[in-house]
Amino acid sequence: MKVEELAEIVDELIDVLRMQAAELEKLIVHLEQVTVPVPEEREQSLIRSTLNGLHLRIRKLRQAEAASS
Repeated sequence: MKVEELAEIVDELIDVLRMQAAELEKLIVHLEQVTVPVPEEREQSLIRSTLNGLHLRIRKLRQAEAASS
């Protein structure tokens, strides 16, 4: 399997995880409306930051692969 194929798979996984994180945030907002606040904002920020970092690493990997070809 080539680097570009792996990068594409990882990009798709990152997109799915971002969608799941967004849905989780919606659920937390809803839960907070009917219960007490959930102290998870810091962890949500960490998840977003980690996914953005992974996306950046994949972009750099693609650029390095393209430059070496």
